[in-house]
Amino acid sequence: MIRYTKNKFKNAILAKENKMAAADNIFKFSKIEKWSARPDLNSLKKWSLQQTKKSRLFYQAPEVKIRLKNGLLKFDSPVKSPHKKNNKTYAQYFKSPRPTQSAVIILGHWNSDKKSYNQLANLYRLGGISAIRLSLPYHDERRPATMPIATGMLSADLNQTIQSMQQATIEAKILVSWLQSKGYENIGIIGASLGSSVALLAAAHDERIKAAVLYLSAADTPELIWQSTATAHLRQSFGPDFSIEDLRKAWSCINPANYLHQLARKDFAVHVAWGRYDEVCPVHLTQRMLREFRKLKVPVSDVRYPCGHNTLALAPFIHVAGLRGLAFMRKCLNKSK
Repeated sequence: MIRYTKNKFKNAILAKENKMAAADNIFKFSKIEKWSARPDLNSLKKWSLQQTKKSRLFYQAPEVKIRLKNGLLKFDSPVKSPHKKNNKTYAQYFKSPRPTQSAVIILGHWNSDKKSYNQLANLYRLGGISAIRLSLPYHDERRPATMPIATGMLSADLNQTIQSMQQATIEAKILVSWLQSKGYENIGIIGASLGSSVALLAAAHDERIKAAVLYLSAADTPELIWQSTATAHLRQSFGPDFSIEDLRKAWSCINPANYLHQLARKDFAVHVAWGRYDEVCPVHLTQRMLREFRKLKVPVSDVRYPCGHNTLALAPFIHVAGLRGLAFMRKCLNKSK
């Protein structure tokens, strides 16, 4: 009876997952384009492996002029994409009404909108931690009208995906500098799904980040793309002549798994929230990441919720996960005082 009930619940969750993913899938599968690499795949793989070895330089964040008006931060992205609209960076600032030296940067999932992450930022604001919700490349105001969804951020155009991940990571680091200039000494980062990959890259390359909360995360981005139900259209784009090893090498410089050892440092900790029935971020990849954290002696806590990838955004999971993340951040950032 217990097994029957569990299977029924699981099937209900997966049915809801499919329904929630359907809208994006219409656009993902409407036009399957063959992968591209410039100048060619072998050259890109060699270049990417070189950038991995000198990743501090690859993710170096220059000083930029940031404008703040009515809670909206704007600046010109130092990474210039072919899309002019994407080269303006937008971030919403949620200043805590309480005196605080703690702040977090929030990065949403692929194809996310502002609403739910603004709500999360407001939760932190009310909880005594200021927050900045950063719009990822090709999201929100940054998405060209020609893109029904944020395909510019993640696609079979291998170069563009590298540039987008580099762009997002550098922009997050720029916001760390801005927060420090405003007197925030204890800074954390929060990322969901693809945003968690950016969060890991930023934290690995910026020791000012003291803690990370990762929702629905796996550190091995190429493996995730290869196995995820949400990127089956990319798997089709790669075709039979393209292997997972090709993708590993081509995206070496944007693969957080290559930099996890840089998180094994004093005063850094991570919390991971994941779904028991997640098929978008396969469970075994999350478990692999957790094992690697523990092997490296990175302090890590995790909570497995009885839901899938998309359904974590539904009540009661979203509320519990949000509050647990807040509690974790308060503990870590207050410790840093």
